[in-house]
Amino acid sequence: MFRVVYNCSLVSLVVALLCFNFEWLQMRINTGWVFFGSWFLGSFLVGWLVQQGKIRLSRSVTLGNFFLCLAISWLVLGRNSLPVVPAALIREGLQQTTLSFRLINVGLISWLLGGLGLSLIQRNV
Repeated sequence: MFRVVYNCSLVSLVVALLCFNFEWLQMRINTGWVFFGSWFLGSFLVGWLVQQGKIRLSRSVTLGNFFLCLAISWLVLGRNSLPVVPAALIREGLQQTTLSFRLINVGLISWLLGGLGLSLIQRNV
């Protein structure tokens, strides 16, 4: 199930980044909630589909998802905004504006790389 949660976190972050990039939407809703809400709902839905045997999340799917989400994030945000916007989304979603971007980025990078490593050593589901 870890692979389900990890893959859904990647896709949810991209969805939230796309919402953040849409200025009209960003001014009206908390795009951090989009990240956490889509992560929760996506994990529930994909987890249910995996349990039903309708989909499989292999190592190659996780690796492909990681690089695809990274490429989309890079294209949408650009090199200069990539270290700031995901941290701002997470901080906004947690409603913890006192947390530094550096601290959030350390946690996010640890999650992304550590999660990728754990997903690659986990048996296929």
